[in-house]
Amino acid sequence: MSKKSVRSFGPLRAVLLILLVLAVVLLGLYGFLRYRMNRLAEGAAFRLEYTVQSTADTPTSAYNTFQTMKGLTGTVEGQSQTDRFTARLYAQGQTEAFLEVYSGQGETLVNIGRLYRYYVAGLAQEYPLLASLIPDWGLGDYISQQQLARFFDQEAAPQAGFTAQELVPFSYDAGRSGYLYFAPEGADEENPSLLIGISAASLFSDPVEVHVLLNAAADGLRFELSGTVTAQEVSIPAPASRMADEDADALRAVWQALRDLLAFFRDQTAGAQVETKAA
Repeated sequence: MSKKSVRSFGPLRAVLLILLVLAVVLLGLYGFLRYRMNRLAEGAAFRLEYTVQSTADTPTSAYNTFQTMKGLTGTVEGQSQTDRFTARLYAQGQTEAFLEVYSGQGETLVNIGRLYRYYVAGLAQEYPLLASLIPDWGLGDYISQQQLARFFDQEAAPQAGFTAQELVPFSYDAGRSGYLYFAPEGADEENPSLLIGISAASLFSDPVEVHVLLNAAADGLRFELSGTVTAQEVSIPAPASRMADEDADALRAVWQALRDLLAFFRDQTAGAQVETKAA
């Protein structure tokens, strides 16, 4: 793949990797709560409101991609059990999730088919004539981290998680009143990459109220999530529709074709606007 093509996938790569980190954090959050609260041993359901903020002087491409998907604010809903986790992200005001993540059996999978269809639907609204030219999705829906690495022509870089024992009390003056905060051991005292807050009043009640802060400094983003985790016996099946290894190349071709079509339509739209102003 050419350097230009690799750069064209940059925003998508950044968003997917950030969301994989978010999935690992949420799975770790459940493990942390289960470690301290026996009532969550059988599983839990969670619902968190989230916001994405820019921490860079100029919004990064990853931030702009979230903005394009109207996903700067929204909701994360999902379920967790001892060794499995699933989450769905909804943009504010939407009833269809734009992303779904599954983690289990030592791997994390992203429903990239759902992300593609959501992104394409938004483009079709913006450019109606583009809709008939956009390739349909004909691959397996879920893609692994290793397959994503193949798609981006780079070595796999699994995101490191954390265990409940690695989170220690953290003094956070800007935190919410009545919340106890925890961070990975050795976290930067001025700017920790991860903070998990728990309402002290809900430690012995259901649901548990939580507040999570995640800094993705390399991409100029800051996630803030707050909501509830409720004890609930759950059953989380593994995804049935998975992408074959050889489909990573096909995915690359489909995505590049979509980007080329979008660039063409944007150039045509810009040219028409210039001609209109000149007239």
